[in-house]
Amino acid sequence: MKFELTNGPECRPTFLDEHGKVIAYPYAVRKIRSHLKLTAAELGAKIGVSGRTINGWEQGRPPNFAGLIRLGTVIGAKTLNRITVA
Repeated sequence: MKFELTNGPECRPTFLDEHGKVIAYPYAVRKIRSHLKLTAAELGAKIGVSGRTINGWEQGRPPNFAGLIRLGTVIGAKTLNRITVA
């Protein structure tokens, strides 16, 4: 499984799947959390947000850019504009 986070056409971070297709935040965040084998509360604690915030992201509320960057840090991203989980 591979996910990338890059700046989309609206200069807004966008998740891409392993085929380079744009995927929705809820699906991507849920898959990343599942891949890391963490609960929403555990992932939230690692990036400085609540488990409720993670649940909100998974239900369709878009994450803010700072949260996405912290998510990238947790999964080992090397750059600020691209997050990959393999």
